[in-house]
Amino acid sequence: MDNYQQFFIDTLPYLRRYARAYTGDVLSGDSLVRRTIECAHSLINYLQDDTDIAIWLFSIMHNITLEERKETENHPDNGVLDIDSSDMTLLEDIDPEDIDIVTALAHLPAEQKETFLLVSLERFTYEEASQILNIPVGTLILRLNSARKYLIKRLLTDEFAEVRAAQ
Repeated sequence: MDNYQQFFIDTLPYLRRYARAYTGDVLSGDSLVRRTIECAHSLINYLQDDTDIAIWLFSIMHNITLEERKETENHPDNGVLDIDSSDMTLLEDIDPEDIDIVTALAHLPAEQKETFLLVSLERFTYEEASQILNIPVGTLILRLNSARKYLIKRLLTDEFAEVRAAQ
């Protein structure tokens, strides 16, 4: 188990970066990482010697977010957007040029966002990301292309809107 603990520690910064980007919130991201590590510790006896710890941990995180999405679908919040002071603090810490990217990511459907972040931010291969998400590579590529098209359209549209407003 000691060997696995070092792998957990080594993977922690990547889990945090992904979770914070996925949730759009430092506190929610850190909470997601905590739940992931807790779950991983409870399952550690099931690990095989050849298990890729990073893929395993990201898979656990994905399954947690999937369960939360299902729970949200079963108990909708009536469309009320809950923005608290921590969300505003997060935006204050972001470079103004990056706020558009953060906002665009927040509007992506969860399936596209997680695909985009795993491949573009965490640099997993298509095969690794499809393993994490438990989907075929073809589905992953479709989601990734949809995410990229949306982000490009959103960022260009917003950029053009700012240029037009300045004129």
